[in-house]
Amino acid sequence: MNQRILIIILFILGCSKDSIPDPSPVILIEPFNNNNCETAIPININESTVNFLWSKSDNTDKYELVVTNGDKTKTNNVELDDPKTANEIKNMSYGMLLSTAESYSWYVLSKSVDSPVVTKSKTWQFYLEGNVEADYIPQPTNLIYPKNNSTLSLETSDLVEFLWSSKDKDNDIQHYHFYLGVELENMEKIGENIKSTSYEQKLDLDQTYFWKIVAFDSRGNSSDSGINKFYTVP
Repeated sequence: MNQRILIIILFILGCSKDSIPDPSPVILIEPFNNNNCETAIPININESTVNFLWSKSDNTDKYELVVTNGDKTKTNNVELDDPKTANEIKNMSYGMLLSTAESYSWYVLSKSVDSPVVTKSKTWQFYLEGNVEADYIPQPTNLIYPKNNSTLSLETSDLVEFLWSSKDKDNDIQHYHFYLGVELENMEKIGENIKSTSYEQKLDLDQTYFWKIVAFDSRGNSSDSGINKFYTVP
């Protein structure tokens, strides 16, 4: 009888499953602990984008980034999948829009679909400084003439004046680049550093043209107008 019990016990132990490993804690990289978060990107006078960076951890399928302001009145949570197919990726990152002139704490939770255990990283703090002035990207330029899908007659002149308008909350647009081409994929920069909102260019008859404008402000920010298409006839 004892030998029979021993055989049963050995059978149960032999069929037992391997233990499931718990997800490892990540290592926080930035924003640095007790830092003023100098790498934040100003979006407007009251908000900046903060890039959170941490190391990938073992046995992890998902990460949950938790960011809480200093007085704990608001918590931002975002869950990200671990990129299993990209073995060359060593770190995880996420850009989050936060209010400036506030302190924050942050940590990352490691999760696994095979384990009920959720592993928490260390908790770091940082202060997000206020923006002295807003830095707005120029709004996309409005292409006025030639209009999209319009037909231009070159009967009186082959010199056409292109017209556009643009807006910028900072009111600091510096110049424009003018692009023109007969193929959508091969547009060329015909005019650059244009200070006005017009540009004259000679065109050929019986041709399809594509044009666009790129606006630049004093800080080097730029915006693309999108593309208008038009046709020329005698």
